[in-house]
Amino acid sequence: MRLKVLTTVALVFFAVSTFAQGMAGVGSEREGAAQPTQQASQNQTPAAQAQGQQQSVLAQNNTQPATQQFVPASPTNTNVGIPRIYIAPSDGFESYLAAAFTKKHVPAQIVQDKGQVNYILSAPPVQEKPESAGGKIARCLFAYCAGIEGSQSASVMLTDPRTNVVVWAYNVRKEGSKNYQSSAEACAKHLKEWLEHRSN
Repeated sequence: MRLKVLTTVALVFFAVSTFAQGMAGVGSEREGAAQPTQQASQNQTPAAQAQGQQQSVLAQNNTQPATQQFVPASPTNTNVGIPRIYIAPSDGFESYLAAAFTKKHVPAQIVQDKGQVNYILSAPPVQEKPESAGGKIARCLFAYCAGIEGSQSASVMLTDPRTNVVVWAYNVRKEGSKNYQSSAEACAKHLKEWLEHRSN
């Protein structure tokens, strides 16, 4: 009876040992199979993350980066609103007018090409009236010597080239038949007043 009990215990112990060894082998195989998978997953993680980030950026940019278009800059005019004036030749009087524009600060641009202008300033030949010798003597004897050098008259006209309409005109008479500078400055002064009044 005692021998039978021992035999039964031995069989049970052998069965338990065999079962434990079998379970340990299965666990080792599972661990061995899972380790390469985990390593492969770790190796693919940076690429997957980079691809995910790239896809996120592309999605934010409407899946494709926007193509930058080159648009040529249009020329800018720093003197917007200031008229462009062409001074027509007038026996050299135009040079006195151009200098007077600068001296009197006329709010206008003087250009050499009349193809693209707002106004054309023209002046007939300046009329000179020198004083005769008898007139000079008579002035100094019976009146005064002022004006013995004669006088001159200058006229200017401002024309709109689109309509050929004279929009402004001025005439000046100065003592002294050669007083071109004074005549030109008088024309520039009154043109400045007209342009400033027109802009207001």
